[in-house]
Amino acid sequence: MKALAPALLLLAASGCAGRPASSAVARLAHPDPAERLAAVHALDRSPDPEALRPLLRLALGDADPRVRQSAALALEAARGDSVERLALEELAGTHDVALAGWLLESRLEAVRLGAIEALQGIATPAAWARLSERMGREDSAGVRVLCARALALGLDRGAGPFQGRLAEALRRGLKDPEVSVRRICARALALAGEPCAAGVLAEALREAPESERGELLELLRVATGEDLGQDPGPWVKRYGGTPAGAKV
Repeated sequence: MKALAPALLLLAASGCAGRPASSAVARLAHPDPAERLAAVHALDRSPDPEALRPLLRLALGDADPRVRQSAALALEAARGDSVERLALEELAGTHDVALAGWLLESRLEAVRLGAIEALQGIATPAAWARLSERMGREDSAGVRVLCARALALGLDRGAGPFQGRLAEALRRGLKDPEVSVRRICARALALAGEPCAAGVLAEALREAPESERGELLELLRVATGEDLGQDPGPWVKRYGGTPAGAKV
C-alpha cells in the first residue's frame, strides 16, 4: 500500500490496546522513529474518539515513511463514520492533501463534500489533481457539481503550470450527464477563451429564459471570438449541435 502523508496518522485515532492514551501520546512524540512506529503498532481501539485529537496533532509532522506506512494501513482498518468526521474537523487546520484525498473515499456524501471544500482552499496542483480524479468517477451529482466549481475557480484564479490540466478536466466535464456540471465547466472554459465550450453554452441558450440570455451570449462571444447578434437562433444553429469537447 502506498505510504500516505503524515496527517494520515489520524489512525492513531483508533486508540491504544491495553495502554492509557497518555502513553501513546508520549511515544508518538519520541525522537526515535522506532519508538513512534511501536506506538502506532500499539494503537488499537479507543472508546472515546475525542481522545484521538492529541494523537493526531502530534503525528501530523512525522517524516518517517515507516511510521506513515504503518499508520496508513491501520487507518484503513479503523475507517468509520466517527473517525472520518473527526478527521474532517481536523482537516481545516492541516491543509493536508493526502488526508483530504482519504476523506474523498468516504461513503458519506457530507464528508466528501467537506473534503472538496478543503481541497479548494488548499489550491495546489496536488489538490486540483485529487478533485479532477474524483469528479471523473463520482456517482453523486452534487459532489461532481462542487468538484466542478472548485476546478473552475482554480482556472479563473490562474494555476500556473497546472492551468492546462485544469482546463482538460473541465473539458471532460462538458460531457457530464448532469447539466449543472456541464454549464459550470462551460462557463469557466468560455472565460478562458476555450471554443470547446460553445456547444454546451448554445444548448443552454436554447433553453434559457430571456433574463439569462445576456450572460450566455457574452460567454459565447468570448469563447468563439464571433458575434452572431442578440438573437439566440444563429448561435444555436451554428453551435447547438457541436459535441462537447469538439473543436469549433
